[in-house]
Amino acid sequence: MACFKRLGQVPITGIFGGGSPDPKTRGLLKDLNPILDAGLGFPHLASLTPAFSRRYLERNGVFEAENPEQARTRARNGTFSARGKREIRDAVLALGEVLEGPLFVRSGEWASGLGIWDSKIAYLRPGTMLGKFNIREFLELVERCIKEVLISDFKPNAMVFKRMKKLTEPPGILLTPMEGTTAISDRGAKVFLPGISMNFLGWINRTCMYTLGCGIGAANDRYLVTGGMGNRIGWWGAEYEDRLIKSLHTAPYLGKDEGSTHYSEMKEFGKAQYRDYACKESAWKAVEKRIRGLIKITGPRYLELVSRGYQDPDLTVVQSAPFRYEKIKEPNMAEKQVVWSNIVYGTGIANTERVKYVDFYCRTNEALKEIEDYNRTHENYLLVLNLGFLTDICNLELRHVYNAKAIVVEFKETGRTYVHTHLNGWMREAGIIVVARYNPDEESKFQFGIMDSLKANPEQELKCMVYADEFKQKGWLAVL
Repeated sequence: MACFKRLGQVPITGIFGGGSPDPKTRGLLKDLNPILDAGLGFPHLASLTPAFSRRYLERNGVFEAENPEQARTRARNGTFSARGKREIRDAVLALGEVLEGPLFVRSGEWASGLGIWDSKIAYLRPGTMLGKFNIREFLELVERCIKEVLISDFKPNAMVFKRMKKLTEPPGILLTPMEGTTAISDRGAKVFLPGISMNFLGWINRTCMYTLGCGIGAANDRYLVTGGMGNRIGWWGAEYEDRLIKSLHTAPYLGKDEGSTHYSEMKEFGKAQYRDYACKESAWKAVEKRIRGLIKITGPRYLELVSRGYQDPDLTVVQSAPFRYEKIKEPNMAEKQVVWSNIVYGTGIANTERVKYVDFYCRTNEALKEIEDYNRTHENYLLVLNLGFLTDICNLELRHVYNAKAIVVEFKETGRTYVHTHLNGWMREAGIIVVARYNPDEESKFQFGIMDSLKANPEQELKCMVYADEFKQKGWLAVL
């Protein structure tokens, strides 16, 4: 299917729409030869450039909209020009001979993974090929998917990120056949089962981080790896069982319902195959060797890789971007002043003079509004959260906290240890570091009464320092 292996086959890498391709496409193409030399797969892809997107948005008056809501409406209801339709058709047909299942339609705005822009899937029934009987219907579906991606450029998170990074161009559109395998469900239907995805960051000081996901949008436990992938440490420091996944997601497949993702009832089917795959340590040692070979050529990288199937140890690189590790020296602090933690997102040192405390427990919506309102009028502050479950942190979006310098979390239960999409990519790019502390019994309450003081007065002028190094699994909060 989509996975390319160097066996005389040439990968499809078409650029359509005029002008330069988007950052995500450029990142992949720049690393094409190193990826193949390392023994990893390279995806067939067709890229519609930012110039293509700009012409569509200009044609439909999106940039002249009075507000973001009107911009999104115009982008959704707009029409493609004859040239735009032709470029979409050319891009899709360029992939026609290798397209045997769903087509992934996603933004190419940023080379590394953020999870800010929407991604959509154009469904092609498993086992069928593009032809004269279905091409018109499929192109209409791809057009709708492209519109949805462009609409997300005018949603709050994308608008905030573009303002922070001084980005002015609309996103390009990256089309890739989706990795996976065809299977037969218990009901006898032929379905497409997405492969295992993997987000990787490293190697830094002989250490890397990765997450494993099953199917679309899944993010399982995060792993910090020191030495080799067989020597895994859970991201809060505890050792895991001798398998890669602690608990498994439902395996999704793609249905035809309005071109969206449809989740089947194939839970046990997907879990059984996923478990068999995840337990194959020998397969992952081979993957580790290939990733190390790539990093040796390119330097540290953020990678998104996808397996073709549950029994296939070969991974295709679908995102590749340079990763720059900020070396920082840990400040010297008196032991009694510091609250330690080994649950860390990001690397950096944040000095703040303003603290905002929010109790998240059993009041998610109210808490998010409280954070967002405070964030609009304050900058460079420390956000302190009291969570019932650590998973609640995933409710935070960039639009809620873009002015924060650091986030300190106290939680009572781990729950499923979901992480933010793509290894917390938007937090890292926004320069926000996070330190979380497990405190089930509320015995110390952040030492010297910090939490009690913040509960009594949730907004304070307080000099604090937060240190975090996610590759050392070390972080702390100090009140100066």
